[in-house]
Amino acid sequence: MPSETINIFVDLDETLIHTLGMKTIAGDLGDESNLCDTPVTVALSKKEQYVTVLRPGANYLLFALRDFGKVYMLTRATKDYAIAMNKAFNFGFDEDKIFDRNFQKYKIPKNISQGKNFLIDDLDVRDNYEKVAFIKRFGRSGYIQIPAFYGNKEEGITHSLISDIIDDIKSNA
Repeated sequence: MPSETINIFVDLDETLIHTLGMKTIAGDLGDESNLCDTPVTVALSKKEQYVTVLRPGANYLLFALRDFGKVYMLTRATKDYAIAMNKAFNFGFDEDKIFDRNFQKYKIPKNISQGKNFLIDDLDVRDNYEKVAFIKRFGRSGYIQIPAFYGNKEEGITHSLISDIIDDIKSNA
């Protein structure tokens, strides 16, 4: 009997990245001394540009998760914003693996197999009932809450946290 598919849905904002705000003419963001990295300006258009920092360890987390299942982005952001951040930070999601703020309206996508599903997010599960309901469409679900990322150096995803996440997925799959 084949093993059950594992689908892992990862949030974007405050989980993988933190957007400091839209770029302004003045360009002043205030004190950046505690930021984990130099902010990157991600442009959706000439008028819509976001100043964003990547969470340390975010790409390594995605790399590690892809060894255990199919990984998708599930965000309350707009599709164009999510695609731009995916490209800017080399997250490696195909566009059909990015589910934006309209995820509740999606029919069950054919590219997601039924199986055991996990949501990794900074929000408390009680604040994420829409996302939880969405992933339950694909089978049993689990929730992994990680600390929120607000751009500070000490808020990176550590090897220890990645190990805990992987252990949680393995023990609940």
